[in-house]
Amino acid sequence: MKINKSKKEYIGARAKLYEVRRKNRRVWREEQKIILKFLREISQINNKNIKILDIPVGTGRFFEFYKKLNFLVTGIDISKDMLKEAEKKNKLLKLNAKLKKGDIINIKIQNKSMDLVLCIRILNLLNFNNFSKALNELVRVSDKYIICGIMICPSLKNEPVLRCINILLRRIFSNFFSLIKGDRETIRHSENQVLSQFKKRSLVIYDKARIDTGRGGYAYYIYCLKKEK
Repeated sequence: MKINKSKKEYIGARAKLYEVRRKNRRVWREEQKIILKFLREISQINNKNIKILDIPVGTGRFFEFYKKLNFLVTGIDISKDMLKEAEKKNKLLKLNAKLKKGDIINIKIQNKSMDLVLCIRILNLLNFNNFSKALNELVRVSDKYIICGIMICPSLKNEPVLRCINILLRRIFSNFFSLIKGDRETIRHSENQVLSQFKKRSLVIYDKARIDTGRGGYAYYIYCLKKEK
Protein backbone atom coordinates (compact mmCIF):
# COMPACT_ATOMS: atom_id res chain seq x y z
CA MET A 1 0.00 0.00 0.00
CA LYS A 2 1.18 3.51 -0.77
CA ILE A 3 1.22 5.66 2.33
CA ASN A 4 -0.78 8.38 0.60
CA LYS A 5 -3.63 6.04 -0.40
CA SER A 6 -5.64 6.79 2.75
CA LYS A 7 -5.26 10.49 1.96
CA LYS A 8 -7.14 9.88 -1.29
CA GLU A 9 -9.71 7.52 0.18
CA TYR A 10 -10.96 9.43 3.22
CA ILE A 11 -12.16 12.64 1.64
CA GLY A 12 -15.54 14.33 1.30
CA ALA A 13 -18.50 12.14 2.19
CA ARG A 14 -16.28 9.18 3.14
CA ALA A 15 -14.67 11.29 5.84
CA LYS A 16 -17.96 12.81 7.05
CA LEU A 17 -19.68 9.43 7.25
CA TYR A 18 -16.68 7.41 8.42
CA GLU A 19 -17.77 7.10 12.04
CA VAL A 20 -21.51 7.00 11.34
CA ARG A 21 -21.07 3.95 9.12
CA ARG A 22 -18.98 2.07 11.66
CA LYS A 23 -19.98 3.00 15.21
CA ASN A 24 -22.75 0.40 15.48
CA ARG A 25 -20.59 -2.49 14.27
CA ARG A 26 -19.63 -5.07 16.87
CA VAL A 27 -15.86 -4.83 16.24
CA TRP A 28 -15.96 -1.03 16.54
CA ARG A 29 -17.87 -1.22 19.83
CA GLU A 30 -15.42 -3.80 21.23
CA GLU A 31 -12.49 -1.61 20.20
CA GLN A 32 -14.05 1.27 22.12
CA LYS A 33 -14.42 -0.82 25.30
CA ILE A 34 -10.88 -2.19 25.14
CA ILE A 35 -9.27 1.17 24.41
CA LEU A 36 -11.14 2.81 27.29
CA LYS A 37 -10.01 0.01 29.63
CA PHE A 38 -6.35 0.43 28.62
CA LEU A 39 -6.52 4.23 28.85
CA ARG A 40 -7.98 4.01 32.35
CA GLU A 41 -5.28 1.57 33.44
CA ILE A 42 -2.51 3.87 32.25
CA SER A 43 -4.21 6.91 33.75
CA GLN A 44 -4.49 5.24 37.16
CA ILE A 45 -0.85 4.17 37.18
CA ASN A 46 0.47 7.61 36.29
CA ASN A 47 -0.47 10.41 38.66
CA LYS A 48 -0.39 13.19 36.08
CA ASN A 49 -2.09 14.47 32.94
CA ILE A 50 -1.11 11.97 30.26
CA LYS A 51 0.27 13.37 27.01
CA ILE A 52 -1.11 11.21 24.21
CA LEU A 53 -0.50 11.07 20.48
CA ASP A 54 -3.42 9.60 18.54
CA ILE A 55 -2.26 8.56 15.06
CA PRO A 56 -4.15 8.32 12.80
CA VAL A 57 -6.63 10.41 14.75
CA GLY A 58 -9.34 10.06 12.10
CA THR A 59 -12.59 11.70 13.20
CA GLY A 60 -11.54 11.76 16.85
CA ARG A 61 -13.43 8.65 17.88
CA PHE A 62 -11.65 8.49 21.27
CA PHE A 63 -11.94 12.20 22.13
CA GLU A 64 -14.67 11.66 24.71
CA PHE A 65 -12.38 9.23 26.57
CA TYR A 66 -9.53 11.73 26.54
CA LYS A 67 -11.82 14.45 27.88
CA LYS A 68 -13.00 12.29 30.78
CA LEU A 69 -9.44 11.30 31.69
CA ASN A 70 -7.99 14.82 31.30
CA PHE A 71 -5.46 13.74 28.69
CA LEU A 72 -3.35 16.27 26.81
CA VAL A 73 -4.01 15.35 23.19
CA THR A 74 -2.11 15.60 19.93
CA GLY A 75 -3.77 14.09 16.87
CA ILE A 76 -2.22 13.42 13.48
CA ASP A 77 -3.85 12.21 10.28
CA ILE A 78 -2.86 12.22 6.64
CA SER A 79 -6.37 13.24 5.50
CA LYS A 80 -7.36 16.91 5.76
CA ASP A 81 -11.04 15.99 5.61
CA MET A 82 -10.73 13.53 8.50
CA LEU A 83 -8.96 16.25 10.48
CA LYS A 84 -11.84 18.63 9.76
CA GLU A 85 -14.26 16.12 11.28
CA ALA A 86 -11.97 15.66 14.28
CA GLU A 87 -11.75 19.43 14.76
CA LYS A 88 -15.56 19.66 14.98
CA LYS A 89 -15.54 17.16 17.83
CA ASN A 90 -12.53 18.87 19.38
CA LYS A 91 -14.40 22.18 19.59
CA LEU A 92 -17.64 20.57 20.77
CA LEU A 93 -15.90 18.83 23.67
CA LYS A 94 -13.54 21.76 24.37
CA LEU A 95 -10.72 19.24 24.41
CA ASN A 96 -8.06 21.66 23.15
CA ALA A 97 -6.40 18.88 21.16
CA LYS A 98 -3.58 19.85 18.82
CA LEU A 99 -4.50 18.49 15.41
CA LYS A 100 -2.22 18.45 12.41
CA LYS A 101 -1.62 16.74 9.10
CA GLY A 102 1.15 14.16 9.04
CA ASP A 103 2.44 10.73 8.10
CA ILE A 104 2.95 7.77 10.43
CA ILE A 105 6.20 6.89 8.64
CA ASN A 106 7.68 10.29 9.49
CA ILE A 107 6.09 11.75 12.61
CA LYS A 108 7.04 15.40 13.15
CA ILE A 109 7.26 15.13 16.93
CA GLN A 110 10.29 15.10 19.21
CA ASN A 111 11.70 11.91 20.72
CA LYS A 112 9.97 10.64 23.88
CA SER A 113 7.69 13.68 23.96
CA MET A 114 4.51 11.62 24.52
CA ASP A 115 3.63 9.45 27.52
CA LEU A 116 1.40 7.31 25.32
CA VAL A 117 0.91 6.72 21.60
CA LEU A 118 -2.34 5.23 20.30
CA CYS A 119 -2.44 3.65 16.85
CA ILE A 120 -5.61 1.89 15.68
CA ARG A 121 -6.75 0.73 12.20
CA ILE A 122 -3.66 1.57 10.18
CA LEU A 123 -0.88 -0.98 10.72
CA ASN A 124 -2.69 -3.61 8.64
CA LEU A 125 -2.81 -1.19 5.72
CA LEU A 126 0.98 -1.11 5.59
CA ASN A 127 3.27 -3.70 4.04
CA PHE A 128 5.73 -5.21 6.50
CA ASN A 129 8.54 -2.84 5.58
CA ASN A 130 6.35 0.21 6.26
CA PHE A 131 4.87 -1.50 9.32
CA SER A 132 8.39 -1.73 10.72
CA LYS A 133 9.10 1.92 9.90
CA ALA A 134 5.84 3.01 11.51
CA LEU A 135 6.60 1.01 14.65
CA ASN A 136 10.00 2.68 14.83
CA GLU A 137 8.30 6.07 14.83
CA LEU A 138 5.77 5.08 17.49
CA VAL A 139 8.59 3.86 19.72
CA ARG A 140 10.65 6.99 19.07
CA VAL A 141 7.98 9.50 20.11
CA SER A 142 6.61 7.49 23.06
CA ASP A 143 8.27 7.80 26.43
CA LYS A 144 6.54 4.76 27.92
CA TYR A 145 3.36 3.28 26.42
CA ILE A 146 2.01 2.29 23.00
CA ILE A 147 -1.49 0.98 22.29
CA CYS A 148 -1.86 -0.53 18.83
CA GLY A 149 -4.30 -2.74 16.96
CA ILE A 150 -2.91 -5.45 14.67
CA MET A 151 -4.59 -8.28 12.77
CA ILE A 152 -2.21 -11.22 12.68
CA CYS A 153 -1.79 -14.71 11.28
CA PRO A 154 -1.29 -16.84 14.41
CA SER A 155 1.55 -19.33 14.33
CA LEU A 156 0.50 -22.90 13.51
CA LYS A 157 3.75 -24.43 14.72
CA ASN A 158 2.29 -26.32 17.68
CA GLU A 159 -1.14 -27.01 16.22
CA PRO A 160 -2.32 -30.54 15.25
CA VAL A 161 -2.29 -31.27 11.51
CA LEU A 162 -6.07 -31.35 11.11
CA ARG A 163 -6.47 -28.05 12.93
CA CYS A 164 -3.77 -26.51 10.71
CA ILE A 165 -5.66 -27.62 7.61
CA ASN A 166 -8.89 -26.22 9.05
CA ILE A 167 -7.31 -22.86 9.85
CA LEU A 168 -5.62 -22.61 6.44
CA LEU A 169 -8.91 -23.33 4.67
CA ARG A 170 -10.64 -20.68 6.76
CA ARG A 171 -7.95 -18.19 5.79
CA ILE A 172 -8.42 -18.99 2.11
CA PHE A 173 -12.18 -18.46 2.35
CA SER A 174 -11.68 -15.31 4.41
CA ASN A 175 -9.34 -13.84 1.79
CA PHE A 176 -11.74 -14.83 -0.98
CA PHE A 177 -14.70 -13.05 0.64
CA SER A 178 -12.53 -10.04 1.43
CA LEU A 179 -11.73 -9.72 -2.26
CA ILE A 180 -15.42 -9.95 -3.13
CA LYS A 181 -16.18 -7.15 -0.65
CA GLY A 182 -13.40 -5.04 -2.12
CA ASP A 183 -11.11 -5.27 0.91
CA ARG A 184 -7.87 -5.66 -1.05
CA GLU A 185 -5.68 -3.51 1.18
CA THR A 186 -5.80 -5.35 4.50
CA ILE A 187 -2.52 -7.13 5.25
CA ARG A 188 -2.41 -9.75 8.01
CA HIS A 189 1.05 -9.78 9.52
CA SER A 190 2.68 -12.94 10.83
CA GLU A 191 2.37 -13.33 14.60
CA ASN A 192 6.02 -14.37 14.89
CA GLN A 193 7.16 -11.34 12.91
CA VAL A 194 5.05 -8.94 14.98
CA LEU A 195 6.27 -10.35 18.30
CA SER A 196 9.83 -10.29 16.99
CA GLN A 197 9.44 -6.61 16.10
CA PHE A 198 8.21 -5.88 19.62
CA LYS A 199 11.14 -7.72 21.18
CA LYS A 200 13.65 -6.04 18.87
CA ARG A 201 12.48 -2.64 20.17
CA SER A 202 12.37 -3.72 23.84
CA LEU A 203 8.58 -3.55 23.95
CA VAL A 204 6.84 -5.79 26.47
CA ILE A 205 3.15 -6.69 26.29
CA TYR A 206 1.67 -5.01 29.37
CA ASP A 207 -1.86 -6.11 28.40
CA LYS A 208 -3.70 -7.32 25.34
CA ALA A 209 -7.21 -8.19 24.17
CA ARG A 210 -8.44 -10.25 21.27
CA ILE A 211 -11.43 -9.28 19.15
CA ASP A 212 -13.28 -11.83 17.07
CA THR A 213 -13.64 -10.25 13.64
CA GLY A 214 -15.46 -13.20 12.12
CA ARG A 215 -12.58 -13.66 9.69
CA GLY A 216 -11.59 -17.27 10.16
CA GLY A 217 -7.97 -18.16 10.68
CA TYR A 218 -6.89 -14.67 11.75
CA ALA A 219 -6.65 -12.91 15.10
CA TYR A 220 -7.15 -9.21 15.80
CA TYR A 221 -5.30 -8.05 18.90
CA ILE A 222 -5.15 -4.71 20.60
CA TYR A 223 -1.84 -4.58 22.42
CA CYS A 224 -0.92 -2.32 25.30
CA LEU A 225 2.87 -2.16 25.10
CA LYS A 226 5.37 -0.76 27.56
CA LYS A 227 8.89 0.32 26.74
CA GLU A 228 11.61 -1.29 28.82
CA LYS A 229 13.99 1.33 30.13
